[in-house]
This record gives sequence, C-alpha cells and structure tokens, in this order.
Amino acid sequence: MKNAGKIAKHIITFIVFLLCGLFIFRCCIAGDQSVLKSLTVTDTLREAYAWNPDLEMLTHEMPFELSEDGYLSGYALVMIPSIAETQITLRYNDSIFSYNDLPEDATFTYRLTDSVTGAEVVGEVLASQDKWMYNYRRVIFDGLSWTEENNLTVSLWCGETKITELLLHHVDMNVVNEPYKLSRADKNALTGN
Repeated sequence: MKNAGKIAKHIITFIVFLLCGLFIFRCCIAGDQSVLKSLTVTDTLREAYAWNPDLEMLTHEMPFELSEDGYLSGYALVMIPSIAETQITLRYNDSIFSYNDLPEDATFTYRLTDSVTGAEVVGEVLASQDKWMYNYRRVIFDGLSWTEENNLTVSLWCGETKITELLLHHVDMNVVNEPYKLSRADKNALTGN
C-alpha cells in the first residue's frame, strides 16, 4: 500500500511536469517569427532598386500581432512606397478549417484594405511554408500606396466569405514607420549576386 502511494505520487508529479513542459513548448512555438521573415525580391522591386539603391523601404512594429479572434497573425511587414508594394508574412493555425467548417483543401485569398480611401487589393502569395500546426504565407500586395494617415487591415478570405482580419495600421495608434534595414542577403538578392 505504501509503495502504491509513492508510485501514484510519482505518476502525478510526472504528469504535472509533462503538462507544464507542453504548455511552455506551445507558448514558444506560438511566438515563432523565424519563418519567411526576409524581404521577398519581386521583379518590380529589383528594377526599382537597380534604378535607385537608396530606395525608401519602411517597416513598423505591428500594433497587434494577432487578429481579435486569434485565427491570423502577421509580422515582417515591409512597405515600399515608390512602387506601392507591401509585403507581410501571415500565419494561420490548422484549426481555422474546423472552427469555420471549411474543407481541408480550402484555398484562401488575402486582401489589403484601406478604410480611409476605400482602396482594396488582393495579395499574391510568393512563398509558403508549414511548421508544426501553423501555415505561413509571404504575401505581396501591389498597387496600394499608403502612409501613416491610412487605416489598413489584411483579411483572409475563402471564396467570397471573409474569415478574419488583422489590423496593420490605424491613424490613432501613433505607430511610426521606420526605415527597413536591408540585410546582406537582401542586398545580394536585389543585385542578383
């Protein structure tokens, strides 16, 4: 009887440590922003950089990294005003399919909307990667030039149904655009080296 109590105590202790470890692991992977974080070089960007190596590229901290419902997150935002190009890495969880009654093979589109001007552009996915239970997409939006005076959201759509949206920028948030610092790899990609 005494041994059974010790065994039960060890089993309970093991389960508690296992659950704590799983919780810590889940928290660590939820904040992973190492996937698709680099600048994506498009033909338009390469041509603009060749013409002007001091091309203005801007970034800012995301006011919210997660949509209100938790389905969509974003990071690695880069804006290139002179060519009206915006790049961002978007991430959604596999659970988005079951929570929204979507088929597993559903395809998504991404829209960048400015509520001040009413402008909206559909993004192009230039890179994809899956890691753990997350789906990462590097999305490029062409044709919407914006400043700190615009209110921007990125929304995730399945067909004609909006699933969720993520606030990128709002005038009242006092978010300041900063120069995007090109890495050596960015410069090499832009110059073709």
